[in-house]
Amino acid sequence: MEGTYERYKLIYDYYAARICFGRCAFGDSLPAIPRIASEFHVAVPTVRSALARLEADGLIRVEAKKAARVVYRAGPARFRENAARYFVPRREGILDIVRTGGLLYDPLWEAGLRTWNRERTGAPPAAAGFSLTVLSSLGNHLVMNLCWEMIRYLCFPLLDAHGAAEDCLRELRAGGDADRAKRACLAGWKQDIDELFAFLETARAEYTLEDVRPVPFEWNIYRQRPQLRYSIASRIIREILEERYPVGSFLPSLPRMAERFGVAVSTIRRTLDLLAGLGVAASFQGKGTRVLMDPRRIDFSKPEVREALGLYAESLEFLALTVRKVSLFTLEAASGETLDRLAERFARIREEKKSYLVFEAYLAFITGACPSAAVRQCYRKLNELLACGYPATLRRLGENRLDNAFSGTIAQAEADLRARDFERIAAGWQVFLESEAERFRAFATRQ
Repeated sequence: MEGTYERYKLIYDYYAARICFGRCAFGDSLPAIPRIASEFHVAVPTVRSALARLEADGLIRVEAKKAARVVYRAGPARFRENAARYFVPRREGILDIVRTGGLLYDPLWEAGLRTWNRERTGAPPAAAGFSLTVLSSLGNHLVMNLCWEMIRYLCFPLLDAHGAAEDCLRELRAGGDADRAKRACLAGWKQDIDELFAFLETARAEYTLEDVRPVPFEWNIYRQRPQLRYSIASRIIREILEERYPVGSFLPSLPRMAERFGVAVSTIRRTLDLLAGLGVAASFQGKGTRVLMDPRRIDFSKPEVREALGLYAESLEFLALTVRKVSLFTLEAASGETLDRLAERFARIREEKKSYLVFEAYLAFITGACPSAAVRQCYRKLNELLACGYPATLRRLGENRLDNAFSGTIAQAEADLRARDFERIAAGWQVFLESEAERFRAFATRQ
């Protein structure tokens, strides 16, 4: 079931952190399974799986008809060392998210809260599941996945030691607006972060971790099927668009592609099946795999095709919500030379009548020029997912209309870049992506 693996890991990591950092002491009982299931919005079997892993790791004991009990024994010194060994390697990544995470989280939170306020019934949910509840109202699995991954990396903002989520809920119950509620959350989290960095100042030397290898934030997008086929398919589609493999040419042999991508031949076969389902290529016995890029051949009945196009739609929605803030931040930080190169890239794309490459060009700019490593990581993943949507966009618009559909956008973006009108650029991309997301959703419902 989609999302179950991520939530199982989230539950495991949450309680493992509380136990290993001393928030749950030896002999303490964990909440009842139904309560955990309610807090994390999962089924009871998912909670049982997480508890089974905690028990296998020697952290808890699970007995029939009783609450799970902590069996991990440690004193304050060990708890402190556990925290140091987790947080010191992640110091720079956490600092980056603290400084710039609002570029992604703020617009997603605000959009989710607007939707939740329209749709909610009854009282707000319990604090531990509040962020998940608000963001889940967007109905976007990529947003939820990023939320889970960031929460895990930050270790549940120091396990919400100062009740930031409760403060946020009290503000909402009192009739406060989204901004006031967000400030209530941030006030508590800031205290946690300040205490964390004060601790890290001494922990590095105390545990001789000065030369420890950094552990940056990484967004792992889990899918129902092996992820590699989607990643490789995206790279091949990009290379077709860049005419490394022109329409009518043949892709390299299975062994050569397996060697190039460092995967098994069976993975390449699954990738080619996906490309065939997208109308990108077709295999011929004894000849090889020919590039077609024929959107009439898209097989919407294939689960892997539906999943790839669903991720494309969610990527557009994610970008539409976050691109304005991310664009302003990146444009203002970029050098004049970098901005000129982007304007020239837009000009070449327009002159070559390949304005459909505008997504690739702009996201490549952000992933190269944005000062935030977390934003670069996220936008790199989104750029990867967008490539699989190209065949469906070609089918929606038709080959003759494809360049015209985006030519106005790229011409305006080029002019605004040369004028250094960053506000107009950022707003323009937001409107453009909102429109594309809406059009694709309408197209997909007709298939």
